[in-house]
Amino acid sequence: MAWVSINGTEYYYRSHWVDGTVKTQYYGKGLVANSVASAHERLADALSKQVKIDHEYIADVTNQLALVTNSCDWNNSLVRATAISQGFMRHERGSEWRRAQV
Repeated sequence: MAWVSINGTEYYYRSHWVDGTVKTQYYGKGLVANSVASAHERLADALSKQVKIDHEYIADVTNQLALVTNSCDWNNSLVRATAISQGFMRHERGSEWRRAQV
């Protein structure tokens, strides 16, 4: 809810949820209501910009973590291949590397 027209006069209201019920707050009419409405609009714009920045940051961090994960997987595969080629094996379902008995 925002601007409400009652008998030809504009009044500014805001509604929000409090403890499962809708609470309506009255801000008045005229100059005070216009300034409060513009302040609420600026806050909403700032919030939407911050949400956009947060989503971009989360996407960037996710991409960087994917690169690190792929690098770690590649390193683990390389270490495993090198150890096996040098005569080592994983003991007890992969707990530690031991030299294979010949």
